[in-house]
Amino acid sequence: MNKQTRKMEKSFRIIYTLLLCLLAVSANAQKNKKDKDEVKISAAKYDKFRDDIKLLSDSTKTLADSCTSLNSIIQNLQKEKEYLDDVIRNNKKDIEEKVAIIGEKNALIASMQQQHKADSLTMSTTLLSMSEMQKTADETSAKYANGRLYFKYDAKRIQGCIDDFNKIKTASVKEKFKQLPNLLSNYEKYSNQLKALLESAQNDPDRKVRNKAEEYKNKYSREIRNSVYYSNYYARQNLGTWSIPYLDNIIEVTMSILKKHDPGHNDPVNFNSLIEML
Repeated sequence: MNKQTRKMEKSFRIIYTLLLCLLAVSANAQKNKKDKDEVKISAAKYDKFRDDIKLLSDSTKTLADSCTSLNSIIQNLQKEKEYLDDVIRNNKKDIEEKVAIIGEKNALIASMQQQHKADSLTMSTTLLSMSEMQKTADETSAKYANGRLYFKYDAKRIQGCIDDFNKIKTASVKEKFKQLPNLLSNYEKYSNQLKALLESAQNDPDRKVRNKAEEYKNKYSREIRNSVYYSNYYARQNLGTWSIPYLDNIIEVTMSILKKHDPGHNDPVNFNSLIEML
């Protein structure tokens, strides 16, 4: 209760007390008329009484207006409270729904994380298997290509080996067989050079001349040793240099034939069979 309201209440009690007194006096006056008694009130008191009545009336009206205003304010506040209660209830419900959704999302995330972990493990295993399979395939291609060097030169097969070797992806296989591409690429050239040298030896008239046998042997033995393939590959095998086994065998047979060349006691050397092999 504010200060103005308390003041109005106090005035209201005072005026109310005076009013009761006045009414009591009037009642007694009416009762004693038979006795010819008169009740006398001075004009000043009467005016004061009227002023007090008016003040009471005004105060009552003011108090009534104040009560009406307060009642309106209280009603508005009550409505606001009810609205806020509804908002709180709705927000609480909304929050509970969102908490439930978050819980579902967390559960889904956890499940997906587990699945991702399992998939990653499977992927790692698969990649490892694929890597091993790729390595096996690359080694097979390289070994097959190297194996072709044990056979007579075949343009189609050798080109296929070159193409397959260029597709090798495994670094360790490339490193292990790094000397192979050069041999494959030059196989035809080295084979033709050796064939031309044997044809020259076969067609040389000195092959059948007895007193030129030693000169003949030295000449073609020297030409073989001076050939590109012999000096760069055959003679360097003990240093770790790879060679072409098929050509190595023909060179060894050729050197053996030349070593035994003696037209005075044996038939002249013949390289036709070796030439056909090239």
